[in-house]
Amino acid sequence: MPKPKLLDQVRDVIRVKHYSMRTEEAYVHWIKRCIFFKDIDFSYNQITVRDGKGGKDRLTMLPGSLKEPLKKHLEKVRILHEQDLKEGFWQSLPAFCPCKKISKC
Repeated sequence: MPKPKLLDQVRDVIRVKHYSMRTEEAYVHWIKRCIFFKDIDFSYNQITVRDGKGGKDRLTMLPGSLKEPLKKHLEKVRILHEQDLKEGFWQSLPAFCPCKKISKC
């Protein structure tokens, strides 16, 4: 029997711990974001999509019209994340959370 996929493993653990459906959705959402859109290279105007269809990495264009709005959005998210950390949120992620191992996530 093949090993269950990462997101299936995450869902199983969350359900065993009786977390809410919204918590499960949030964890799965953030894991997907961390895994699939790991690298955005603004200097080359490209996005590296990790573990896409067929388990392959792919490069795609970053449209020039989205470059500045995306930079601003990422800066806002970074600031919110830092505030959350200061307030004690995300201090104890589950052992299976790949975000702990991805520095740019």
